[in-house]
Amino acid sequence: NNHLDAFYSLKEFELSDRKIIVPLSYGESFKGLKDYLLSEGQKSFSLNNFFPIIDFMGRQDYNHLICNCSVAILNHNKQHAWGNILTFLYIGLKVFLNEKNPLYTYLTNLDIVVFEMNSLSQANIDSKLPFSSVKHNRSVLNANFGTEKVFQQTALLIDELIA
Repeated sequence: NNHLDAFYSLKEFELSDRKIIVPLSYGESFKGLKDYLLSEGQKSFSLNNFFPIIDFMGRQDYNHLICNCSVAILNHNKQHAWGNILTFLYIGLKVFLNEKNPLYTYLTNLDIVVFEMNSLSQANIDSKLPFSSVKHNRSVLNANFGTEKVFQQTALLIDELIA
């Protein structure tokens, strides 16, 4: 997930009292990764800023936590965290994705407002996504992934299966 690259980028910015929430409860790619990321995060940021999630959280607690965020940085090269990305976009977070991630291209092709990791800057993390962009993203998300679209796609699938 390229956590360390994101850490190194964030170290350059004035974070004041902002929290860097780092979910680490989803498993480990190799033994010791979680401990290593915890150690590097604690070295890189103050204890007031670094907020690792090492245990699974209930959905309500997790949603409450992310609703207090304004920026989401997902530096994966691969297609990970799709549900989280959709949630972040819908609630209006400014989402930064690695431009190598196929989801970045997919979302930009849908005309959803997302940002490349290369555009990560003090000004970009200090400013919230404009409400006009939040509304636009919600509209595109509803048109492509909303209930009506899911019902349409399911009906087409069923028609094809029984034909």
